Amino acid sequence: MTTGLATLFALAAAGELTANALGLPVGGAVIGLVALIAWLAPRPEIPAALSRAADALLAELGLLFVPAGAGVLAHWPILKEHGLALAVAMCGGTLAGLVVAAVTFAAFRRALSARPATACEEPAT
Repeated sequence: MTTGLATLFALAAAGELTANALGLPVGGAVIGLVALIAWLAPRPEIPAALSRAADALLAELGLLFVPAGAGVLAHWPILKEHGLALAVAMCGGTLAGLVVAAVTFAAFRRALSARPATACEEPAT
């Protein structure tokens, strides 16, 4: 499991270094995750050490919600005062994201179905 954790931390650190060195507007953790996916994609299965480390981290995932709960309690007066505006903003942002995703998916699907099939592809239905 130590090897798996070291791999995950190394990829996260490499992502942070890359983001900072290149001044990218993306978090280092996201870059590390993309690197992890790129590293695992050609493999037929996930290495055992990495799988054990991921399972151990996922088992403790609930602990990550404790700081969020403490933050809610610490800022309760602000939430009480602006709770409705925050709820509207969160629901509106979620709805806008869903609409943009659906429109983008529909546009790509239309574009791909209008494209003629090549010899290696089956015709779109």
